[in-house]
Amino acid sequence: MAGLELEDESSTSYRRRPPTISPEKRFEFMMRSGVKVSVWKADLTHFRADAVVNAANEDLKHYGGLALALSTAGGPLIQIESDDFVKKCGKLPTGKTVVLDAGSLPCKKIIHAVGPDLSMSPSRYEVQKAKPMLETTIWSILNRVEEYHLADVAIPAISSGLFHYPLSDCAHTIVSTVKHYYDNSPIQNHRPKEIFLVNNDEPTVQEMERACHEIFSPQQPKSYSQAAGRNTRSAAHTPPPSVQMGNVLLTLKKGKIEEQKTDVIVNTASKDRDLSVATQPYVSITFPAIGTGALGFSKSESASIMLRAFFYFAQSCQIKMEIYVVIFPSDHETFQVLS
Repeated sequence: MAGLELEDESSTSYRRRPPTISPEKRFEFMMRSGVKVSVWKADLTHFRADAVVNAANEDLKHYGGLALALSTAGGPLIQIESDDFVKKCGKLPTGKTVVLDAGSLPCKKIIHAVGPDLSMSPSRYEVQKAKPMLETTIWSILNRVEEYHLADVAIPAISSGLFHYPLSDCAHTIVSTVKHYYDNSPIQNHRPKEIFLVNNDEPTVQEMERACHEIFSPQQPKSYSQAAGRNTRSAAHTPPPSVQMGNVLLTLKKGKIEEQKTDVIVNTASKDRDLSVATQPYVSITFPAIGTGALGFSKSESASIMLRAFFYFAQSCQIKMEIYVVIFPSDHETFQVLS
């Protein structure tokens, strides 16, 4: 893998890349159980907690998304231990968790958690059917916190992203399950000091803030950052979906591609999919939804191919770069699939 530098594969002296963003607390609330819940915009691979949670698949193969980021940052021990577990115990079923060594991550343990995996554009029925399984996953994480007497744990938006659980529903289910768990936990049980809800992209952080505000403190200021006077965003303005991948910032927006101001605009007639040509000397590039027109790809297939290409490119990109995917304003379906 690009960017891996080992001093000793059997040790944890592993050189991690610097964090992609500086940690920023957005919300905090002390539950009646004495357990604090907080929302953070931060890089989970650098977040300091007793344990971090990995959004894993049943095979514990950490090949994409957050799982790949944590496995890459933590070194080969994370995948090695995961493979050993599957060999001995079989796949980790949906809703279950396992606590393993965190390698070079700045935490004591990594909790691999398998949330429900939904279809690309799930129906409301499918989401409602998956909700109890996501609740079970969060419940299992918190049981592990009690079992290992952890002081705190960092939990991402399990099942969102690659597993297609709608973000708003995902955030609400996670926050409400955390509240229900500790509201009903016997007083003699171990309780952590804090539950960190940690994500690195703005849309997810905003949804976690919103869910916490609705569930914990409906009469309080809308967010921790607003109460501190640091949030000047207009309530009517929602930033375009974006994600930071190492040096690469990927942004999806609506507009006319011929009006974009990036260094390079990609023409769909081109057969060259090598993004590296844009790294010298260009630092920004705009793509249309390649393949969704005359080439005949389905929207979901095109989105999957493009996003996978962006992700792999980001692993080796050595300079700061912005990639935009611009969808024609009236093409709401393609925008929804890509977002």
